Amino acid sequence: MIAYLLASLVSLVPLAVAAFAYKKIVGGYVGRRRFVAWAVLAGALLGAVGYHAEAALFAWTELSLSVAETGAGGALLAVFALAAPLEEALKVLVVWPLYLRRVMRSGKEGMLFAFFAGAGFAAGEAMLGVVRSDEVALAAARHLAGGLGHVFFAGVWGFALSRAPRARWFSGIWTVSVLGHGFYQHVVFGRGPAFLVLAPPMLAAMGGIAFFLLRKRSDDADDTERPSLAEPPSLRFVRRAMRPPEQAIALRWVAIGALVTLGAMITLLAAGVYLGHAAGIDFAAAEESDVRAGGPLVLLGTCALAAFPLSGYLVARASAARSIVEAALGAALAIMIVVVMLGISAPTAVVFALAAAPLAFGLACGGGWFGVR
Repeated sequence: MIAYLLASLVSLVPLAVAAFAYKKIVGGYVGRRRFVAWAVLAGALLGAVGYHAEAALFAWTELSLSVAETGAGGALLAVFALAAPLEEALKVLVVWPLYLRRVMRSGKEGMLFAFFAGAGFAAGEAMLGVVRSDEVALAAARHLAGGLGHVFFAGVWGFALSRAPRARWFSGIWTVSVLGHGFYQHVVFGRGPAFLVLAPPMLAAMGGIAFFLLRKRSDDADDTERPSLAEPPSLRFVRRAMRPPEQAIALRWVAIGALVTLGAMITLLAAGVYLGHAAGIDFAAAEESDVRAGGPLVLLGTCALAAFPLSGYLVARASAARSIVEAALGAALAIMIVVVMLGISAPTAVVFALAAAPLAFGLACGGGWFGVR
């Protein structure tokens, strides 16, 4: 009984997110509810089909999404060669009839209908995945995070589908969505329970991207003044801030920005370790399969992420820049350096760095935006 209740609640969350986008962000599109119903119901049906198809494929190939069962190589092969392409292809089957009937009149409508297809797919998959799991609570947490990923990555190629002048563009965006969704699934389903702490920062980055893509066109009408704290900047304003005005990119400030970011990360991580030891946290006891490892990981991750808005602000102020491009490129260079260093010394930690990279980059841009002249 508890399993069915949790499965129902988990299934409703992605649908609620898609409905929020439909009603609040872009106004509702009255008169298209039958197409929304089609996307949800067909998505749920294919979600159940996809669940059984993946189970059959994994049994036939002796692969699994779990690193604990097949190792990192087998888990990556299972998610990138089987699970992610199959799931995104099934969701395309839901949206494609709407595309052929020219129901999606803009990129935002394409994104919304793909949202509902992904939400329905997540609901059908979660109902079976949670009910049939031996660890109901853990399965519910994973399918809750995984369902929101279904919604976002479907929305990415849905936005491109209705705007694509050529099929090649859509196929490229779809491939990027498959790769991004595969990595997200590897974090949520393939790794141990401790890795679930990476889901919130990844979802925050997804939500930010979806918000900018779904903003009303009227919000971008006036970009001459800096937006207030109560009103987030428009996508056009962000593009203007990222474009270097008239002068070349100051490469020295890009290098300085990377060094400042790395220095701030080391300083804040040291402060986090000190505070953790003062609070009695045992960092050496953190294991991937132990849920209690989430506490140390959240503390260290928060300290590392805090370095990016700080360094972005400092670089923008010190360089007297009129754009945030130097701060953004400096943060990107710092992220690349961290990924390379972790790949040499601690390959498992690369997953953490890549998972937090989009949010870290966004925070650095935000810090630079506050510091830009």
